[in-house]
Amino acid sequence: MRKTFVVSPTLRYVFRLLVGILFLFSSVGKLTDTEAFGQLIVSYGFPWTSILAPVIAVLEMALGLALVLDLFPRITVPVTLGVLLVFTGAFFYGNVVHGIEDCGCFGNLDIVSMPVWATYVRNAVLLLLLIAGWEKADAANPEVSRWSICLWALGVAAALFFGGYTFELPQFYKERVDMKHPLLGLEVERTPLPQFIQTSPDSTYAVYVFSYSCVSCINSLPAILEYQDPAICDKVIGLAVNEDKDNAIHNYYNITFPVIHVGNSLSHFTHTVPTLLFIQNNRIKFVVEGGAPSSWWFRKGYLENL
Repeated sequence: MRKTFVVSPTLRYVFRLLVGILFLFSSVGKLTDTEAFGQLIVSYGFPWTSILAPVIAVLEMALGLALVLDLFPRITVPVTLGVLLVFTGAFFYGNVVHGIEDCGCFGNLDIVSMPVWATYVRNAVLLLLLIAGWEKADAANPEVSRWSICLWALGVAAALFFGGYTFELPQFYKERVDMKHPLLGLEVERTPLPQFIQTSPDSTYAVYVFSYSCVSCINSLPAILEYQDPAICDKVIGLAVNEDKDNAIHNYYNITFPVIHVGNSLSHFTHTVPTLLFIQNNRIKFVVEGGAPSSWWFRKGYLENL
């Protein structure tokens, strides 16, 4: 008589625990800067859903805590499975259509960045762990501890707070609000820019006003480096409101465009950092605040509409 392999309840919980820990790790990385996560969603080609960045991060926290605390596994596991399938499908679309290579699954926690193939392998392993950890229909209902529910509720409440605290309305939606930036449409000579840069009417410029102590500014640097493509502009110029001590960030990102220290000279013209100014024919054609979109979205959402 052939024996069948039976997964013990303890082992099933271990499988769920592993997935839960990873979801918690992913959620914390996103909650530290949901604004940057929203910009990442835009680069995937889903600008309308970027406003859901804090909701996604909180959902990950809720599912991760439920898996770790072993709360209602018959419900939590299939929901997590569905969410993971949606994430994997979104990454596949972003990778194939828009060339996204870093899934951004862990937000600001860049220490866990991995190549494309490893992302697919990791998600496949997580799906298998969830399937293996799925409780059978005839399994006994585990007793739910009040302390577990309280911990879950506190964790979700904290996630809601941090998600709202670090979130800012995505640029995609800002542009649809009736707000005109004071520099928009102005000729360069009517702004403070000529004291720092010289422009030519025959060239186009991407001027990046940023701070080395601003998380969103630093997160946008890889996109700014991609703007040095002649198909986007003739020249990228950085205007830094503070200095990069020991050139640590400059060397880490291998910044090849000129960066000029401007201090607070532009504070009465810029609402926030980072601010990206696109100059054409010596006139500021558009202004992007709060983060730089990917080079693909910059072309698609901005340059094609000039």
